[in-house]
Amino acid sequence: MSALSNYLEGEIVEYFLRSQTAAQPGQLYLALFTSNPSDAGGGTEVSYGAYERKAIDFTTYDSGTGKTKNTALIQFAANDGIQVTVTGAAVFDALNNGNMFLWGGLAANKILDTNDVLSFAQEALELTLD
Repeated sequence: MSALSNYLEGEIVEYFLRSQTAAQPGQLYLALFTSNPSDAGGGTEVSYGAYERKAIDFTTYDSGTGKTKNTALIQFAANDGIQVTVTGAAVFDALNNGNMFLWGGLAANKILDTNDVLSFAQEALELTLD
């Protein structure tokens, strides 16, 4: 996952090129999608009953590889609805709504049947900037 959203691109320009202030989010959240967003947003976020975005923190950025990874296990609630196919994920600055920072497709779609749990092991989710 590594596409910057239009929102984050704008924040980077304002902060680094125009010397404007930018507020750092207090917490970032990982959202799952059944239809991926674009840099402009959109897409279809997963919506089974117990689903909610999960807090995510990242390791130190490695300038040699251009990567940062999740620091801890991220585990979503079990699917308590009908089968869903997760195609991608995005990072937001809020548990609900908020601004999307990054998004990307999964390496392989994940089908969640009823009672299936989707999780990402520590350092399994890589964000790459190049």
